Amino acid sequence: MASTDTIRFAGLKLTIEGAADFERSLGEVNRELKQSQAELNKVTNAFGKNERNLETLSARKKHLENATRLNREEQQRLNSMLEKAREQYGENSREVQTLQTRLTEAEAKGVGLTRQLGEVTAALQEQERALRGQRWTEFGQQMEAAGQKMQAVGNRIKDIGGDATRYSKGRRKTKRGH
Repeated sequence: MASTDTIRFAGLKLTIEGAADFERSLGEVNRELKQSQAELNKVTNAFGKNERNLETLSARKKHLENATRLNREEQQRLNSMLEKAREQYGENSREVQTLQTRLTEAEAKGVGLTRQLGEVTAALQEQERALRGQRWTEFGQQMEAAGQKMQAVGNRIKDIGGDATRYSKGRRKTKRGH
């Protein structure tokens, strides 16, 4: 059976069964969120103004996916603690209101992360489509250049054929005239 522990935050003192485990896991999630945010800032700063670059967008997407996952975990833990606080302190207690505020803030942050992730994903898909289009354009240009070379070779062969025909006709006239 879980022990009864006391949690202090935002000026409140909560005594809830399993609170120490909850605080530890919430602390881990918060540390991971902070680390993920720091990595995202590092990526953003590393590429500066070139944030539409595929590499930058891919790195941002990876970090936003991680931050979104961690935010969901935080929301689940806060929701669990909120339910326990409701059972123990009642719906209108100060403890419940404080936890509800934290949960609402986490949900708002989650909405923002999800929006950013959607924007980055859309931008990444746009860049990938543009890159595919650029590759087809480059392929077309290469094929056009190859076609021009082949045409030049064909023209040269035609010229050689014409020269050979003229030479051959000239030789026949020379043999007849002799």
